Amino acid sequence: MARHECPAMARSRRPVTDAYGLVRAEDAARSGSSRRALQYGATSGALRRLHRGVYATTDAPPEQLAIRGAMTHLGPESVAVLGSAAIVHGLAGLPQTWTPQLAVPPGLERRQRDGMEIHVWDLDESDVDCIDGIRVTTVVRTLADVCRTLPDAQSVALVDSALHLRLVRPEQLLQVRATMTRRRNCVAGRRRLDLAREGAQSPGETRIRLLATQAGLPPDELQVPVRDRQGRLLGYADLGYRLAGGWLLVEFDGRSVHELPQAVLDDRHRQNAILAQAGNVMIRFAWEDTYSVDAVDRALRPILVSSGWRPHQSRP
Repeated sequence: MARHECPAMARSRRPVTDAYGLVRAEDAARSGSSRRALQYGATSGALRRLHRGVYATTDAPPEQLAIRGAMTHLGPESVAVLGSAAIVHGLAGLPQTWTPQLAVPPGLERRQRDGMEIHVWDLDESDVDCIDGIRVTTVVRTLADVCRTLPDAQSVALVDSALHLRLVRPEQLLQVRATMTRRRNCVAGRRRLDLAREGAQSPGETRIRLLATQAGLPPDELQVPVRDRQGRLLGYADLGYRLAGGWLLVEFDGRSVHELPQAVLDDRHRQNAILAQAGNVMIRFAWEDTYSVDAVDRALRPILVSSGWRPHQSRP
């Protein structure tokens, strides 16, 4: 993602179709077009009306298109915040559809509109970045905001994603924590931040870990190396528990990856290698298991209790 100044959001000298496929009705006359032509384009299906006076001709990702359209409607002073900022930064952990969340400075208050969520925030310029033409809160400020305002599963997954993508380093979480100071819901936000852990590679892994932790079964390690009898590294299990004679290894099967034939084959080889070693046990979970309050607990607890496992002093 290119970081640069944001000419795409400027009001003046904007071409009818900008670099991201957006068309503003007020620019139509300057290019020899008209509002009526835009309306006809929307009716015919050649254009898509995003907001009053804003149309799109692009096949850009829906989230990015929705954010750009909402910001074009509000003007160059708007900033993508909260979940929308997380999307712009490329973080994983939110539903596929997400209403654009934007902030405007005091004095430019707007009434709420369909298709967007508007906040009035006095943001310092040090809290604002620019990515691919979108003004957006920095990663640190974004994580501080989502931890304060979003549910555990979403906010922790976003922090885990930022760590996995190396957009923040573990020591920078202290900065995220400090950014919450004297802000609403800072206590809950800091609790959620403390649940984040380096090593989770997908929102599904985060959800399984949180469900296990909430049941009193925090995993001993994330990304546990898996080796065959000759000691050759075959891959990594998502999380694991040390047992007396081996490991209880837990895998999350995400649809987007594990439905692929090669991934299924690799998983099978890895599972065969794990089970070929005495004392190892493997449990697999899918998205459906994360919708149940006790599915993870019911699967893990009998194995851990029978082996005499006790929680270690490790982070969740």
